[in-house]
Amino acid sequence: MRNIARLLLLAFVGTNTVFAQGYPNRPIKVVVPWPPGQATDIAARMVAEKLVPVLGQPLVIDNRPGAGGTIGTEIASKAAPDGYTLLAGSSGPMTISPNLQKLPYDPQKDFAPISLFQTNQCVLVVNPSLPVKQWCRPTCSWPRRH
Repeated sequence: MRNIARLLLLAFVGTNTVFAQGYPNRPIKVVVPWPPGQATDIAARMVAEKLVPVLGQPLVIDNRPGAGGTIGTEIASKAAPDGYTLLAGSSGPMTISPNLQKLPYDPQKDFAPISLFQTNQCVLVVNPSLPVKQWCRPTCSWPRRH
């Protein structure tokens, strides 16, 4: 987490001359387009906790759930591009929804990525009585049943 905080700080400092005025000099809002307790929310809170001592300002989590994450993402897209509003973006509203529907934001044009701070693994499971053959990568930690 300490390396993520340093990377984010370098990204903030190196992106714009606006920050020459002593960025940050007020709290930073982190829009999470999901409800509290969801994976992106938890990860954003963990990163924010590590960034507070580095940045010297609080990071305020602003949960804006709804419409598969597109409501909060739209809110973040309309914020002033001053570095005081961040988006804890995730695959749904950033890559999936734009390919399925017309949205009031364009992930390619309205956002600039700063850092990857979370990855997720998904698992497909079925009832054990279903007669399917299990497939597992060599690095899979789940017990193999054949």
